[in-house]
Amino acid sequence: MNLLSKLKSFFKPKLPSTIEECHNFLLERLTNKDLESIKNCHKSSLCQYHHTMGRWMRNHWNLWSGGKLKQHMESLGFSHPDDMSTVILESFWSSLNGQPYDLKQAAESYKEYWRTAQNNCKTFQITTND
Repeated sequence: MNLLSKLKSFFKPKLPSTIEECHNFLLERLTNKDLESIKNCHKSSLCQYHHTMGRWMRNHWNLWSGGKLKQHMESLGFSHPDDMSTVILESFWSSLNGQPYDLKQAAESYKEYWRTAQNNCKTFQITTND
């Protein structure tokens, strides 16, 4: 590896490939103020991070385009990048608050959501006043 490649790898952090690595990445890089804000918000308010931190995760951790983290999340039963980033945030919040997080239950919940959405799309019909 040449010097330029070494320097680039120094400034480009290794992408996380598991939920635990995501948590460690966030712990190492977020400010204490940010960590406190996440920890102290109500779990139902985590959606406020969807278009900020969640979007950053989806784009920079290759949840849309593929990679080890996406493969890991798919192996856990998650299929949509929005769900993946939400689970990472929710499980991170749970970890900060010393609470358990049930990945299997979350995966089942999202699977049911997408099954219902798909069924609703099949039965949805647009009617006009013609």
